[in-house]
Amino acid sequence: MQQVLIEYRPALFFPPRTGPWLVGKITFVPGVKNYSFIDWEEIKNNSSLRTIIEHSIKIGILRVISQSPLNTESETPPLPKNQQEAIALVQKTYSMSLLQEWQEIEKRKPILDVLALQIKKGEEGSALKDKGNENVAV
Repeated sequence: MQQVLIEYRPALFFPPRTGPWLVGKITFVPGVKNYSFIDWEEIKNNSSLRTIIEHSIKIGILRVISQSPLNTESETPPLPKNQQEAIALVQKTYSMSLLQEWQEIEKRKPILDVLALQIKKGEEGSALKDKGNENVAV
């Protein structure tokens, strides 16, 4: 299935927001995440939602980064070709599965290093969260 990579920045709403935003079939979560290309096209072309999506893109609340090419084995949209932009994007990404998928397809050493660091941060954060729940009675 084709995917589209979108960055959602709720702090750019006025007044600023936090947390997810439900639009049609998509729930945008803050940061960078993969979404279904079919669902994305559906909300972009929906007459009721088109204006809000276009405005959100225009003011930067939503930023379409890339989409997976048609007819490829990989469903993961590639990182940008610009190395600095790719590194900045990795640093804003908290989806472990997306980071790991990029790690499998990425070839550039500096970006692989940042990916490894971001994955490590995510694993440490997950371990801390689990450790905090050790004494919780179920």
